[in-house]
Amino acid sequence: METTFTPTPVYAGEFRHAIDPKGRVTVPSKWRRAESEDLYVIPDQQNQYLIIMPPEEFKAIGQKIEKADMEEGRKRIFLRNFYSQAQPTTVDRQGRMLLPEDYCARVGLLQDVVLAGGLVRFEIWNPERWQKTIEEKQNVYCEVADSIGL
Repeated sequence: METTFTPTPVYAGEFRHAIDPKGRVTVPSKWRRAESEDLYVIPDQQNQYLIIMPPEEFKAIGQKIEKADMEEGRKRIFLRNFYSQAQPTTVDRQGRMLLPEDYCARVGLLQDVVLAGGLVRFEIWNPERWQKTIEEKQNVYCEVADSIGL
């Protein structure tokens, strides 16, 4: 039987969308790879935004931590916290993804949101918090860009 491999999209760009009354947000068409697909939603560790990742990246986090050179107890604590906070979600045929209501409240997502690409994952931000973060961290971006010759 032939299996079809659909590569993970590169999550690049910034998109502004609104959360609909049912708690769904539209994923940009360039970021979708199938009629319906599974993703994972996790609040970042400081509750500033939501991290969205496909299953491959979600599993890779566990593999990275298992290979990391650190004490086993610390690995278990991280894995327990990270994976217990993750909520599976699905992008439906219309490209909408349901966001957990409690996670939206935790990170301050009301109606309008920013979807920000991050290569193998993307983030969903409150627009005001996104703008403030971009402005505050511009110097870090410039330093790293210079260091890699961009």
